[in-house]
Amino acid sequence: MKKLLSSVLILTILAGVYTAAPVCAVSKPKLTVKNTSSGIKLSWKKNGSKKFKILRKAGKGSYKTLKTVKKKYTFTDKTVKSGQMYYYKITAGKKTSAVKKIMYLSTPELKIIEEPGGEIRIYCGEKDGNYEKYETYKEINGSKGFEIYQAEVKNNKTGKYKKIEPLYEGGEYATLFVLPKQPYKYKVRVYNGKYKSAFSKVKKFTSNPDVSIDAKPDNDYNGLRLTWSHIGASEYYVYKAVGKAGNFKKIATVTDVYKTISSSIFLAECNYVDKDVTEGTVYYYYVVANAGGTLIKQKDKTRVTFNKCDEVLKLKVGESFTKDDIYDYFTITPEEEKIVDVSFKISENYGYNESYTITALKPGVVYVTFEGYEDWVNYWYRYKVVVE
Repeated sequence: MKKLLSSVLILTILAGVYTAAPVCAVSKPKLTVKNTSSGIKLSWKKNGSKKFKILRKAGKGSYKTLKTVKKKYTFTDKTVKSGQMYYYKITAGKKTSAVKKIMYLSTPELKIIEEPGGEIRIYCGEKDGNYEKYETYKEINGSKGFEIYQAEVKNNKTGKYKKIEPLYEGGEYATLFVLPKQPYKYKVRVYNGKYKSAFSKVKKFTSNPDVSIDAKPDNDYNGLRLTWSHIGASEYYVYKAVGKAGNFKKIATVTDVYKTISSSIFLAECNYVDKDVTEGTVYYYYVVANAGGTLIKQKDKTRVTFNKCDEVLKLKVGESFTKDDIYDYFTITPEEEKIVDVSFKISENYGYNESYTITALKPGVVYVTFEGYEDWVNYWYRYKVVVE
């Protein structure tokens, strides 16, 4: 009997030990938040609890319960507005996570357009309708700018994405120089301080630029100045034919690039002055760009007749010619001033040249060259004035 009671007592004690085993303790939840294309994503790790209450505060408001989830460790808040600051915390039993603060920024759309001169224009924003058959974009609400990431594609393999600085950035778009015929992949995101949106969808783009010569008399009208947009090539070969578009000969290899600013847009040009020209003769030109061994030839030839003036003006003694163009000043010799008189009309309201007048004084021939300056670029116009 005593042995039976002892056995019962031992079993009772053992049963008490096993039933009193402690339950796993619930630790403080560790919360992370990030912007996604569908909203703000909250994530946390398992902490011994199976039930979590998610609380949110928008701006300076008060915390409200957003959702209670069971056996889940992620949640995406889709009821957010771009540009609004949000505060999140989660509770598990008596444990509460640290507060996480984030500004929601909508995921931008990406559009790429090829521009002249080896540039591309990258739009980063939200579609805002259409204008003259072109899609228009507006900035993402709350954003202070955007970042561009570029990767080269070689042998169908995508390289590492690198953040690149644009040549020009203005609101919802930016411009970049790219190598011709080189495939790239792009993605963009907007930011406001340390807060960043999710990346846009990746887009692949290959530039296929054209080069074309513009020919006009040089500043001193003793040659033809040939200009074309720089498309990122290392060398440009200039070809010329006289009288007809045949029997072209290479006349120059150009490697210099001239960079200017026009209307707040970065421009890069190449030029060559051909002084082996005769007045009244027709010339044909084309240029070939060498971009790392890839040759890009001008499609249509440039035709130009060399003249030592832009316009011939015939006047009789005492007659005048007036034009409403704005020029800074003109060039004429003392001897030529005896043949014509040049005067400007000054605007009373703004003080600039409103128009100019050429008056014939006596028979003769004179060249009058006007020079102006606009949008960081010099320009010229030359008259051959024949006084009868």
